[in-house]
Amino acid sequence: MTVIENKRTEAVHRFLNIKISKKKELDHIVRLAAEFCDTPTASITLIDQDTLYFKFKVGLNLAKAARQGTFCNAVMERGLAMIIPDTRSDDYFRNNRFVINEPHVRFYAGFPLTSRDGYILGCLCIVDQSPKSLNNYQKQMLYILSQQVVSLLEMESNFQIINKQYLKVPEFSLQSIFESSNSSHLLVNKNLEIVAFNTLFADYIKKLFSKTIMINEKVVDYIQEPYISAFLSNFHQALNGTPVQIEREIKFQDEIIWSRCTYVPARSPEGDINGVIFSGTNINKKVELEQKVSSQNQSLNNIAYVQSHELRKPVASIMGLMNLFKLDGYTATQEELLMLEKAVNELDEKIKQIVSWSA
Repeated sequence: MTVIENKRTEAVHRFLNIKISKKKELDHIVRLAAEFCDTPTASITLIDQDTLYFKFKVGLNLAKAARQGTFCNAVMERGLAMIIPDTRSDDYFRNNRFVINEPHVRFYAGFPLTSRDGYILGCLCIVDQSPKSLNNYQKQMLYILSQQVVSLLEMESNFQIINKQYLKVPEFSLQSIFESSNSSHLLVNKNLEIVAFNTLFADYIKKLFSKTIMINEKVVDYIQEPYISAFLSNFHQALNGTPVQIEREIKFQDEIIWSRCTYVPARSPEGDINGVIFSGTNINKKVELEQKVSSQNQSLNNIAYVQSHELRKPVASIMGLMNLFKLDGYTATQEELLMLEKAVNELDEKIKQIVSWSA
């Protein structure tokens, strides 16, 4: 095993061995991936030297499988997303054991789970027993969900490391832990005094208040007035032992940022809660995509309604008039032609409306 593969495997085992408190969120990601892409099966799969571990899944009874010759292993080795619309038409996978035997995979899509230090831990995958293709929205959503999986796993790992070492390590060591994440982190003690923070959080405060955040100062001095009440409520809930996660809009200077905010109890090695770890992650891309998908679904619903209800009237009128013309030897009165013109114009307006929704 190469040095890189050995380090990759160590990273995978680190995530396999941590106690997951975000099971609900990770289960939701798997269900969302399956529902959004209309597949019966989805999985968050971690891969070590020899084995695939299906940690979070829907529509799959396996807990693990041998790594060799699997679709997920191919994703990991390539380091890129892999989409196979029809496995029986794929020269490489048509004779694969998962295609010939249960679960008879016909469609597969896998997106790599890449850690911040560049190691591919596994993949987020969806599977179907029928051929299918994905549109751009579905591909973008799977990519965003795969990133979210890694963020949650790394956050879990960082929090557990911090909880084990909280107030037992030098400041520079705690700082190095915080800096390994792409989120803004802040550690606050019971008295609402700042214990530690990472560079992202310091930069945010610098831009917002034009001042430098300092250890031992009160955290409320670095929170915008409209958000203090919510922060304190969530802080005290976490301080009482209940983690909090919310998604909300935050006004930052002249722009609105969507942020996923988490409040997690910080415990000493003895298990006592000594403070709260706050983390903020920019989820603008995720929210924008969800809004696009929601808008697209609304347009499809509007089109379906018009097709099933409002198109019937002008089409029925045109068909009725054409039958009259046929009975009259394909001749028509001026009144009948005006009625036909009205029905055609009405149909044209409905078609234009559908086109505007689908644009």
